[in-house]
Formats: sequence, structure tokens, C-alpha cells
Amino acid sequence: MEKIYDETFDSGRHLWYRNVPLSEQAKFGLTIALNASTVTEIIDRLSAERVHNQNIFAYFYDQNESGNAITESFRISLMVKINESSVNVRFNLSDLDFAEHLQEIQGFEKMMIEKLTEEFVN
Repeated sequence: MEKIYDETFDSGRHLWYRNVPLSEQAKFGLTIALNASTVTEIIDRLSAERVHNQNIFAYFYDQNESGNAITESFRISLMVKINESSVNVRFNLSDLDFAEHLQEIQGFEKMMIEKLTEEFVN
């Protein structure tokens, strides 16, 4: 995981990371690889970047690209917003990968919200 940008705007601090292990290549498309070590690394990174009472927006880009039915491709990403009263998490990927991994992604988003809320929300 490599931080590539760190910018502050009126909305808060924005952090961009690349080469985050969110998926693995499979025979057909990708396998979502959301594991405890990735979660721990994300939380540790965000904890190190935290400034009290500052909104944090973090964007984590996978090393793999995901394709869709109309031949477009894009990088899988995990987006996180943290403020003093709430946490939002969104995992973005393509159509088939979404269909094949929906329950896993929903569970991961829920777990991330719980762990980040414990760590960051007052």
C-alpha cells in the first residue's frame, strides 16, 4: 500500500493510496480478497493520519482492474469517510464482480464501519 496523494480541501483531508490488495485474479474475473491483514493495515494507516475533529476521506485503489459487460475497465476501490460522529464505507467494482461477491462485500463494509467507528468516532 502506497500513499500517492494527501490534500486538504474545505470538506476535509483527502488521502489516496494505491496497490491495496482488495482482489486477486481468478479464472473468470476477480476474486475479492478482503482479509484481516488488509483491514488492519487500512485502520493503522488512517490512525496515523488522523487529526482530531478533521473529516478524513480516504481512497484505496486495488492493483487489479475490473471489467464490465460493455468492455470498460476501472480500478476496484474502497472509499472511506470518517468524521467525529460517523463512518461511511463504499466498495466499488464492476457488474459481474458485484454479483459474484455481494454478500462478502456487504459483510466487509459492515465490519469496516464497526472497526473504524470503534477507532475514530467519539
